Amino acid sequence: MDFGPDGRLNPRAVVAALDRILPAERSVVMDGGHFIGWAPMYLSVPDPHAIVLVGTAFQSIGLGFGSAAGVSAARPERTTVLVSGDGGALMGWPTSRRSSRQPVGVWWWSSTTRRMARSCTSTLQRGCTARRC
Repeated sequence: MDFGPDGRLNPRAVVAALDRILPAERSVVMDGGHFIGWAPMYLSVPDPHAIVLVGTAFQSIGLGFGSAAGVSAARPERTTVLVSGDGGALMGWPTSRRSSRQPVGVWWWSSTTRRMARSCTSTLQRGCTARRC
């Protein structure tokens, strides 16, 4: 694996490795997030209908999970690969587990969700509600 100067994995190398590991007959569903360019650039698909870019269509996170369930139902002969981030994964993973045949999930963890959770927790500990803040 290829590592960056900060010691973290190079996302391009990770997707290139996934391209070699995953079955060739696959459908790729992209959730929204800062990671959205890596899989379409480095992960091959068998035909143009095998990639669903729901993250760019709606500019939202977490929508990839419902889309992956639909793709899995529409193309059951293919492995459905969902590419999502930490926030989207936290929002949609339970739905995907119940509704997809054999989901394959790739999560890009940026630690943003952890920072947001800490911020929200400290705000709640101060007694601040959504209406008062």
